[in-house]
Amino acid sequence: MSELDAAVSMSGQYRAVLLDIEGTTTSISFVKDVLFPFVRQQLREYLSSNWDSPELNDVLDGLRLQNETDIKDGETKETVLRNGTKEAEIESVISNVLWQMDNDRKTGSLKRLQGLIYRHAYAQGLLKGHVYDDVPNALRAWTESGKRVFIYSSGSVEAQKLLFEHSTHGDLCTFISGYFDTAIGAKEIGRASCRERV
Repeated sequence: MSELDAAVSMSGQYRAVLLDIEGTTTSISFVKDVLFPFVRQQLREYLSSNWDSPELNDVLDGLRLQNETDIKDGETKETVLRNGTKEAEIESVISNVLWQMDNDRKTGSLKRLQGLIYRHAYAQGLLKGHVYDDVPNALRAWTESGKRVFIYSSGSVEAQKLLFEHSTHGDLCTFISGYFDTAIGAKEIGRASCRERV
């Protein structure tokens, strides 16, 4: 009996299930070796093609605010430009995003930008979200037994939903009651906050 099967068989002892993504529902290598490199490859094209989008500009405003904080805190000296040429601003955004990714940062603006790129890729059929083979049956068993299933991950809520909606096993969102990301706090704090909300 797998650990997941054992957890499902104990389902009478709890009312909700809170799952992480990396290493729990999804291979760590999918995130590290597929999703993150995909952002690196697509970043310039995505920014250039969507530069005037209000949604992207909202994310970029957040990225610039985070950058101001990072400069004040001595984390970086590079500025994400606000009033330069389009090309210069794009270069400064790319530099900042790659710096954040290289340092495994979990800032909301970075995660939102990644989510926008993933949305485009999933819609185009360029990505399929990996989930382990036993995950669909576990999700189904939990929900059929009256349990609510929630996801908490450092990836944005949108990126989480996209992964499960476009999974290698089809749309699994019907089994998931809600999603949480670092907007409710870092994982140590966020898990407690999630418990209060479920």
